Amino acid sequence: MIVHVLSATIAVYFFGFLFNIRGRQLCFSALGGGLAAFVYELGIAFNVNLMLTLFSATLCFSIYSEIMARILKTTVTTFAISGLIPLQGNVYDHALFSQWRYGSGRQLWTYHISQCRYHRFRYYGCLNVL
Repeated sequence: MIVHVLSATIAVYFFGFLFNIRGRQLCFSALGGGLAAFVYELGIAFNVNLMLTLFSATLCFSIYSEIMARILKTTVTTFAISGLIPLQGNVYDHALFSQWRYGSGRQLWTYHISQCRYHRFRYYGCLNVL
């Protein structure tokens, strides 16, 4: 759990570079992404329903983004766009593929095309699009 939260925080920090976020806003955006990952992992650890876990993580992160935007006098999208990166793709982790804990539908999609399993590739491709 700790490794996932720290890696999510670092990932959001570097996504902030891609989105041209500067200064203190970059650090607080990374902390917000870590908060979202922490709430998500906490829900998974207590065996809460996946949709409720994702909803609560997004809700906590949205409240954090609103508060930090008012404190730092910037727009909410500064925090919201890069901070939701850790939650993207987690629906596939537990709902469909319990054995692939930290994988996502895109990773399975790529895996099956590399193994020339075209029927599984089409199946996971349709799941990703829908």
